[in-house]
Amino acid sequence: MTLNKPQIKVPQPILVLQNSDTQRRRLVWRMVLLTLIAMLLVALGYGLANRQQVLSYVNGEETLRGQVKQLQRELEEARHELVLHETAVEVSQQAQNSIRQELKAYHTQMAELEETVEFYKSIMSPESTGKGLRADSVILLPAGPPQEYNMVLTLGQFGGEHTTVQGNVAVSVKGEQGGETRVLEQSLVLDEGASTRFSFRYYQELKGRLVLPEDFEPQQLQVQVIPDSRQLKNTEHSFDWLVKES
Repeated sequence: MTLNKPQIKVPQPILVLQNSDTQRRRLVWRMVLLTLIAMLLVALGYGLANRQQVLSYVNGEETLRGQVKQLQRELEEARHELVLHETAVEVSQQAQNSIRQELKAYHTQMAELEETVEFYKSIMSPESTGKGLRADSVILLPAGPPQEYNMVLTLGQFGGEHTTVQGNVAVSVKGEQGGETRVLEQSLVLDEGASTRFSFRYYQELKGRLVLPEDFEPQQLQVQVIPDSRQLKNTEHSFDWLVKES
């Protein structure tokens, strides 16, 4: 008996045929897709670059702001130091001026004290030259209004025995008025409240105010000492017109 071998059917490949239009469309889409991807990558790269630039700009701006603030602080410190320096210089100048004024006042005081000591020596010394009663000095000070002066006249009894002396003084002012030399007597220049009467043993100061005409230029103050005692002689003295700063 003969057996028939079973027949196996081999599947045949299926061929799918695509026309040229379909292939062209797919190629176009692929190119479009690749183009889009490329553009996206370019845009992304550009965006990253811009971001770096922005960050760099922001960081640079912050750095500049910090530098500006630092410079402002240094400027304020410099201004403060300048003010302190100017204040120190001003204080130093004021201190120097004050010291100069004090030294000037000190020298003036020393000179006045020396004059006072010499005055006392001349009064008390029995060997003093120019013995007798006389006007020793005069001080003229501005009284405020023009041509008005405060006068301090010092009388002294020099050498010998010191007994109380009394009397009067008469003052006059010599100068120029209208181009001519003129002597203004006491009644014309001395204020009514002035003291002209003296009474002392060693010395005495007489004070008064002198009022001169506006067009009068004083040159000398003339003083006549007139004691009551006939045993003492009248004396006359002239002092240059020197006004002392008050």
